[in-house]
Amino acid sequence: KAAHRFDSVLWPKDGDGAKWLPETGRVHLQGVGHVKVSAHREVAGQVKTIQAKREGHHWYLILSCDDVPVRPLEPTGAVVGLDVGVASFLTTSGGEHVGNPRYARVGADRLSGAQQVLSRKQRGSNNRLAAREVVANRHRK
Repeated sequence: KAAHRFDSVLWPKDGDGAKWLPETGRVHLQGVGHVKVSAHREVAGQVKTIQAKREGHHWYLILSCDDVPVRPLEPTGAVVGLDVGVASFLTTSGGEHVGNPRYARVGADRLSGAQQVLSRKQRGSNNRLAAREVVANRHRK
């Protein structure tokens, strides 16, 4: 199989091929070494599994944790009913309507153009590889 078909690798147990090092903010991957991680939030609880995921040229680290402390919200006494739909994204019991954002339509033209460019490239060429990466980036956005 081609290398681009495999997008992730999973280590089922912390310390068995991969080890999360919270004091340094790094992960140790067997065969690779220590890799610096740009964490968007603090890791809470005990790390159980580690997964490295690739999306295009971007790599992400997914940590699954157990024993995560729960921070309950204080009760406010207010009650609201929500209805999620298709025509309007959200309707509250107070009559407020939130429109459907339709993010996919924004980049659909660019994606279809990039796919047309890719379809015209010769298989196995470096130009096709570059066009395939452009399509992957458009899908990611």
